[in-house]
Amino acid sequence: MGKPKLAENVLGINLIETVLEAVSVFDKSPKLIVLGGYKEIYLPQVENSNINSVFNSEWQDGISTSIKVGIEWFNTNFEGEIDSLMILLADMALVNSQYLERIKKSAKASPKGIVASNYGPSLGPPVIFDQKYFNELQSLEGDRGAKSVILKHTEDLQTLEFPDGLIDIDTPEDLKRLNWKQ
Repeated sequence: MGKPKLAENVLGINLIETVLEAVSVFDKSPKLIVLGGYKEIYLPQVENSNINSVFNSEWQDGISTSIKVGIEWFNTNFEGEIDSLMILLADMALVNSQYLERIKKSAKASPKGIVASNYGPSLGPPVIFDQKYFNELQSLEGDRGAKSVILKHTEDLQTLEFPDGLIDIDTPEDLKRLNWKQ
């Protein structure tokens, strides 16, 4: 995007506020946002929420580094207490608390170890992983996200339809297109 995209206004609210609001449904669960580039812009909003934050100094090396930092934080602060983990990307402009609550309920009711969002031709976040996948997630390298773990374990996968997951903000054109549609 070339600028701090999470500070961009999308449908009347900036992207970081969208994700902070969406995860507020989990009032009793520990929450963490992994910050990378432009952290000084985002940190004041995060500090005004009930969400913990950690800085990923290797954010430029790809999304895998943020996943690792997040899991390490949970392992350090809640050793043995976390049985599953939801991964959510902050640039998914149309994610909301209703969908997150739906995927959480699906994961609790499912015998499967992975509950992923299905948006058309793709699977991905928001996604919930059972703790048995934490080590595998921590072994990811570079700009590979959790999708490779999802696809490797389709026998242990439940999906939930989330067509709005196709809409993320990666370019100024994405932002214009979304704001124009609404």
